[in-house]
Amino acid sequence: MLDSKKPLSIADQISLLESRGLVIDDLAEAKHFLRNVSYYRLAGYWWSLQTDRRKHTFVAGTKITHIISRYNFDRELRLIVTNMIERIEVSIRTRLVYELTLAYGSHWFEEPKYFHQPKNHQGIIDKIQDEVRRSKEIFMQEHKKKYTKDTRCPPAWKSFEVLSMGTLSRIYASLNNELPEKNDLARNLGLGYHKILTNWLQTITVVRNICAHHSRLYDRDLPIWPTKAA
Repeated sequence: MLDSKKPLSIADQISLLESRGLVIDDLAEAKHFLRNVSYYRLAGYWWSLQTDRRKHTFVAGTKITHIISRYNFDRELRLIVTNMIERIEVSIRTRLVYELTLAYGSHWFEEPKYFHQPKNHQGIIDKIQDEVRRSKEIFMQEHKKKYTKDTRCPPAWKSFEVLSMGTLSRIYASLNNELPEKNDLARNLGLGYHKILTNWLQTITVVRNICAHHSRLYDRDLPIWPTKAA
């Protein structure tokens, strides 16, 4: 089956919404948001206000201003969440580097023995190398110029600075469960046990990516939820 839908003008979009029962109580604002935010993006905020999702009919009395209020709330919510996730990400990055580097050396992450599935370790190294290679940070470029004969990744305090939250989460989850630092990190963050922190980091990564791509966070079903702290 091919998608045969044709593009609609702003005027036609408004007519379609009105035919489905949406009250356009502020025509100028409706035109502004449809032109600058888009019909399809706003649709995520009116799904729960529809009585029939096949026919796309709205609950009686639903106004376009209700939809816009939800959109604006979600935008502010993402800004708050992004601010908090930044603090968490920087802290996790710093603690991983500090605790494990002091215990196992500057290049501990290149040693399979520190991971609970050594056979999958190469995949982690490939990911780290890729993100290091793509980095445009000045300190990374200077490292490459200075240590031309060192085929290893830069030490953890440099390499980890350019890693994504997803990669940091994957590294933590893959650490050998027998390493005392793995549980220590979770306890120091008030989560008690490494499995809980692993779960939280995975959830935070999902939420971070939603926020980074300006996607809808409000009223969203996440693929993974944080478990209750011990």
